[in-house]
Amino acid sequence: TDNGTGDYTPNFTANMSSGDYAAVGSVCASSKGVVSISTLAAASFKVYTREAATEILTNYGETSVLVFGDLA
Repeated sequence: TDNGTGDYTPNFTANMSSGDYAAVGSVCASSKGVVSISTLAAASFKVYTREAATEILTNYGETSVLVFGDLA
């Protein structure tokens, strides 16, 4: 779900077994972009993309997120 500039909530079609999993992310075409991941839940989590120097939430052309954990 796109919640606004630089604010996303990926939702799982098949839930994870719990909020105990790992997620990592990166942005393409920016050496100054930062991805923050929070609020890990079985059905979803939050992703924020921002410029490192300014901390301003920013949309990027491509953002990738990988999730590692057990499905329910």
